[in-house]
Amino acid sequence: HVRGQRKQDTSALRSYKWDPNLKLVAESYAAKCIWNHNPALDDTGENLFVSSGPLDLRDALEKWFLEHLDFDYQNNSCDEDKSVAVTMQMVWADTHRVGCAFHLCNTMEGLDWERVSFLVCNYFPASVLTLSNYEDQRPYVEGDWCSSCPENLQECENNLCVPDVEEEEVTIGSSDL
Repeated sequence: HVRGQRKQDTSALRSYKWDPNLKLVAESYAAKCIWNHNPALDDTGENLFVSSGPLDLRDALEKWFLEHLDFDYQNNSCDEDKSVAVTMQMVWADTHRVGCAFHLCNTMEGLDWERVSFLVCNYFPASVLTLSNYEDQRPYVEGDWCSSCPENLQECENNLCVPDVEEEEVTIGSSDL
């Protein structure tokens, strides 16, 4: 993912850690070939991408991240008739776990496409944008890179706060996933 490549300095943006449990959830949902967000996720964010032909992961990440052009950090708002939920999930400072999977779908429920590559990425914790009212919360705090890392994340690598010790994996407890 592209967290450390942000143009604005972010004072406490956490690094991602690959989470095999989030990957399993993404794998299970991608195999359903439904062009809609997984309704069984509570505190886990999700981004979806579909393309005809083979999956180009770089293209998917770039398209997701380009939403940030529609976001005005100073006013904490996005352009009218635009959504920034995808990019907000990618740059949400507290999000620190990710797991992704893709599936080749013959058909895609919700889209009139055939033979598509379907990418699902799950993030923990979800951005507030996906959970509730977010008007008073910003995705990250501007400031010098890593200048406000939490106490347990005092290392700074690639402009991201990283833990000094190994963190536990996320456990997703729903059988509906």
